Amino acid sequence: MAVRRRRPAPKAGPAPTVRVHAIETLEVWQAALAKAEASRRVLVVQLYQAANYACSQMRGFYRRMSTDGPLKAAVFTEVEVDTAEDELLEVLGVLHGATKLPRYECYAGGQMVESYTGGVPAQVAQMIQRQVAELKASSRGSLLPKLLLAASAAAAAAGAVWWRLHHGGGGSGGGSSSSVGDLGAELRSLNERMAIAQQRLRNCEKAGKLKGAKAQRRIISQLEAQQRIVEQQLKQRDSASASGGSGGGSGASKRRGARRSSDGSGGSQPRRRKPEGDYFSFNDFEQDQRYPAGPLRLASTQTHRLVAGADGPRALSKLLASTGFVWLAAASGAGSAAAARASRAASRRGRAAQRSAHARWVLAAALLAWLGDAALLGRSEAAFLAGLGAFLLGHTAYLAAFAAAGARLAPTLVAAAALGPPVEAVRRWLWLDVPPDMQVPVALYISVISLMLAAATALAWQQAAAAGRQAPATRGAQRQQQQRRRAALVRLAGAALFLVSDVAVAADRFKGDRMANKLWGLPCYFGGQLLLASTAGAA
Repeated sequence: MAVRRRRPAPKAGPAPTVRVHAIETLEVWQAALAKAEASRRVLVVQLYQAANYACSQMRGFYRRMSTDGPLKAAVFTEVEVDTAEDELLEVLGVLHGATKLPRYECYAGGQMVESYTGGVPAQVAQMIQRQVAELKASSRGSLLPKLLLAASAAAAAAGAVWWRLHHGGGGSGGGSSSSVGDLGAELRSLNERMAIAQQRLRNCEKAGKLKGAKAQRRIISQLEAQQRIVEQQLKQRDSASASGGSGGGSGASKRRGARRSSDGSGGSQPRRRKPEGDYFSFNDFEQDQRYPAGPLRLASTQTHRLVAGADGPRALSKLLASTGFVWLAAASGAGSAAAARASRAASRRGRAAQRSAHARWVLAAALLAWLGDAALLGRSEAAFLAGLGAFLLGHTAYLAAFAAAGARLAPTLVAAAALGPPVEAVRRWLWLDVPPDMQVPVALYISVISLMLAAATALAWQQAAAAGRQAPATRGAQRQQQQRRRAALVRLAGAALFLVSDVAVAADRFKGDRMANKLWGLPCYFGGQLLLASTAGAA
C-alpha cells in the first residue's frame, strides 16, 4: 500500500507590523503631537476601555487600519482611559462615566479637526482618509513660496547687475537717450558722491594720509568731469524742448505762433510759460536738496525716480524679493496661523504662546525689512536714514524673536563681549568715511545688529548645552530637541549673513559704489533673510 504524503502547508508571511503607539502620559502625547505637526501628518488617537466589549472589538480593526496602505500617511495612537494619567485625560476632554467609548479623534497642525464616536470601522477609515487628503491638498502649495523666493533672489541679482552696467556706460557718452528725470537722478547721485569724496578728502588731510588724499582728489576730478557732461546734456535737452514747438511742426504749433504774433502786448516780450502743477521736472530734484524731505515729498520723489527712471527693474526685483521673504515668514508659521495650530496640551506649558510670539516677531521683522528695502532704493541721505531706521527696528524685532525663543540675558552678554573686537574693527574701518551727522545713527545700528547676532549665538549655545546635559526620555522628545537645536543653528547662520550683508551696504555707501560690494553683499542678504524667515514656525 502506497503511503500518501501530505503536502506541506504554505508558510505564512510575516505579519504586518502594528503601527499603533500606546500613550499614557502627557509628555508622550505632546511629543507625538509635535512629531506629527513637524512632519505634516495626521495624528489619530483611539480612546478605549479594555473592559468594554465594543472597544475590544474595534481595537483589532484599528490595528489593521494602521497597516493599510492608503492610511499609512497618518500616525496612529491609542489611550487606555483606565491607565492613563489624569492630566492627559483632562487635556483630551475625557470624563469617567460621561464620555462615550470608543472615540476616535484626528489632529492636524496640532489641533483636533474631526472626531467620531461609535463602533463602525468604515466610518473611522473614511474619516482618516478624508483628513489625510485635506492635509495633502493644503500642503501642496508649501513649495510655492520657496520657489518664488529663489526666483525673486535671482531676479534681484540680475536687476542689480543690469542697473550697474546701464549706469556705468551712460555717464561718458553724449548721445544718451535717457529722459530728463534720469539725467536729474544721475546728477543728484553725482552731487552726493562728490560730497562724500570731499568729506573723505578732509578726513584724509586731517589724518595725514597723503596717498588717500591724492586718490580722493583724483576721484573728485573724475566726478567733476561727469557733472559737466551731464549738465551739458541737460542744457541741450532744454534747448531742444524749447525750440521744438517753433520748427514748422504741426498745425497746432502754427496756430499758437499766430496767436503770439497777433497779440499786441506780447509781441516784444517773451511770454511766460504757465506752471503746470502735475509736471515733475529736474528742478524738483535740485530743490529736494534744499527743502526738508517730508514723508509725502520723499515718497513722491522716490516713486518718480523708480518708476520713470532707470531704477525701475532694480526696484521691482528688490521689492519682489522682499515680498518673498514676508511670504516665507507667513508660510513658515508666522502670525495667527501659529497660534491656531497650537494644541491645548502645548498651551498648558507655554509652548504654543512661545511659538506664537516668536512667529509674530519674525513676521514683523520681515515687514520692516520690506520697508527698509523700499527706502534704500533711493539715493538721498533722507532715504538712507529712513532705510537705516526701518532695518534698525527690524533687527530689534529679530532680537525680540530670539528672546521669545528662549535666549537668556547672561549668555547674550557673553556672546556680545566675544563679538566686540571684530565688530569694533569693522567700525574703525568705516568710521573715517562716515559723515559726522550720520555717525550716531550708524553707531546705534551697529550696536543693535551686533546684539541681535549675540542673541542668536546665545540661543544656539543654550540648545547645544541642553542637548549635551540631559538626554530626552522618549524618541519624540529627542526629535523635538533636535529640531530646536537645528532651528537655533539656522537662526545663527541667518543673523551672521545679515551682518555681513550690512557691512557690504556700508562699504558701498561710505567707501565707494562698487560692483564687488553687491556681488558678495546681495547673496549674503538674501541667504540671511531666507534662513531667518524659514524659522518663523520654530520656537
